[in-house]
Parts: sequence; structure tokens; C-alpha cells
Amino acid sequence: MQQLYAAGLSSRTISELLPCVVTGEVTLELLDRLSAEQDPIDMKISDLVKTRDRLDGIITTATAVGDKGRPCPG
Repeated sequence: MQQLYAAGLSSRTISELLPCVVTGEVTLELLDRLSAEQDPIDMKISDLVKTRDRLDGIITTATAVGDKGRPCPG
């Protein structure tokens, strides 16, 4: 059960999945539910990667400008 909490599942979701966890039975419903829980996490990761890439571009540009001794426009 701790692994389910660590995976970001809410206590409500865990309680709904508990019968499968206790029996060890893997059902299509269980797999569908776990996949549904994973989808928003994947979206957040994708958004974070895009944000990091934009910031990386800004840092690269700022480094190039800084290396030339030009002041920040303002």
C-alpha cells in the first residue's frame, strides 16, 4: 500500500483498488484505473520538460550575450 501512496495515488483511489491489492488479482479494471492515474502525471512531465527546454534556451541566449559583454536590455 505504501507503494501506491508513493506513486501518488490518493487514499480514495487506494481504497477502491484495495480488493485487487489484497487478493493480488490483476483485472482489466485495475489496469485501466492505474493507467488513468498515470495519464495526468505524464502530462505534467511533458509540460515540465517543455518549460525546462524554454528555460535552457533562455540561459543559452543569456550566456552568449553575457560572454560578449553586452548589458541586459532594459
